[in-house]
Amino acid sequence: MIRRPPRSTPKPSSAASDVYKRQMYALGNIIQNAIFHCKSIVTVSIIYTDLSVKIIITDDGNGFSKEIIDKLGEPYISKNTEGMGLGIFISKNLIENMGGKLSFYNSIDENAVVEIVFHNSILNI
Repeated sequence: MIRRPPRSTPKPSSAASDVYKRQMYALGNIIQNAIFHCKSIVTVSIIYTDLSVKIIITDDGNGFSKEIIDKLGEPYISKNTEGMGLGIFISKNLIENMGGKLSFYNSIDENAVVEIVFHNSILNI
């Protein structure tokens, strides 16, 4: 069951606004990476249950290489020669500091998958 906010949503507090900004930065960075490495398709799925919100980001690129998949989330790890390898590191830390969990794996088709899970109590849902 999806719960919708009331029509007149109160203005978020400064702390809530900061959490929102961190979530959006982390998600934006991961989606940007998927766009950079895809062939043509990036999919973002959101699965809501009574306990958690799961965000799954996939692309149709070549997936995570065996050399870096276990190191993703560490600083200076990148398959992008133009980047510094800090984007995923920062996103992972932001998500984990908010109590979320982040995992990286390749699909059966060898496409990259990033999965983010937040317990509803973290999100005040």
